[in-house]
Amino acid sequence: MGLDNLSQKIKRGIFDFLIRSLRKSASLKIKTALLTVGKISYLDNNDHFKKKKDTLVLIHGLGADKDTWLQLAKYLTKSYRIIALDLPGHGLSTQDFSIYYSVELQAQCINELLSNLKIQQVHIIGSSMGGAIATKLTYMHPEIVSSLILIDSYGVFKKPSYLSKLADELGYNPMLEINTKDDYKKMLSLAMIKPPFIPAFMLDILTEDMKERVELNKKIFRDTDADSDQKPILSKIKKPSLVVWGAQDKILHVDNAEVFNKKLQNCSKVIIEEAGHVPMVEKPKVTAKCITTFLHGIGL
Repeated sequence: MGLDNLSQKIKRGIFDFLIRSLRKSASLKIKTALLTVGKISYLDNNDHFKKKKDTLVLIHGLGADKDTWLQLAKYLTKSYRIIALDLPGHGLSTQDFSIYYSVELQAQCINELLSNLKIQQVHIIGSSMGGAIATKLTYMHPEIVSSLILIDSYGVFKKPSYLSKLADELGYNPMLEINTKDDYKKMLSLAMIKPPFIPAFMLDILTEDMKERVELNKKIFRDTDADSDQKPILSKIKKPSLVVWGAQDKILHVDNAEVFNKKLQNCSKVIIEEAGHVPMVEKPKVTAKCITTFLHGIGL
């Protein structure tokens, strides 16, 4: 093994150890299910409980994975069962260019996963693209959804975002075209108001992972974009709903939050200051408080 390969293997080993430690601190264990679409990887804390708890299903956005939720989950795992999955095409779940990654297909995958796990009622939490999927799932299968929580959600488009204007100027989407460490840093600066410090070795690993999936991310974006508009179904959703949005979101404009708030029949809205597109990462404690306050308010 060459020195470069050895160095990369050591970096990867340290990175994986840190992720495993974060999962353990949130009492989450990695598990696998085999669905019609293929393998689905997910985190679950069910082994942590002796008594049955209400279940929260966490659905990440495009290019992210189940570990996106770890900082938020640590504030929730003592009170709720958490299932945070890698959507098809992401993380350790099946990655296949022959799959049509529509919003509807991904919603059906989550429904199939819950059926396989014999879970009959859940609270759905979706971020960005995961929000559109969560919305579609709630509309298609209201019998399994107790409440819907959307975080900076894809699915309605009231006002162009900073990203959409920037992408038009550049001729490409900097959230998808990540081939260098500078590209990765740019992506973080768009997603967050104050990106966290990332050690050089971790930045190497994260950049390499994103570089390897550029074309797949583009395909998933094209596929989801084809049925991305959830506005026509919002007024038909009667479940208690909460919309959470970072006030300084550059990816999806904060004004979109009010569209969800008005169209969903039973909805509340919270805007989190000093947060961008991923408040569950930037402000995990604040976001967790919004979620638990909402759930308590509907009787949990």
